[in-house]
Amino acid sequence: MEFLKIAYIRVSSTDQNEQRQIEEMKKFGAEKIFAEKQSGATWDGEVSQ
Repeated sequence: MEFLKIAYIRVSSTDQNEQRQIEEMKKFGAEKIFAEKQSGATWDGEVSQ
C-alpha cells in the first residue's frame, strides 16, 4: 500500500525563512507541504498550502 507523505512546517516569525525546512521535507519524500508563518500568539488557524 502506498501512502501520501504530508509535511507541516512552521516558523515563528514572519521574518524567518522556511525554505530550509521545505528542502529537508522534500529530501524525505514529502509530496504535500503545508507551511505556517505566524507566531503562536497571533495564529488564526489558517495554514497555507
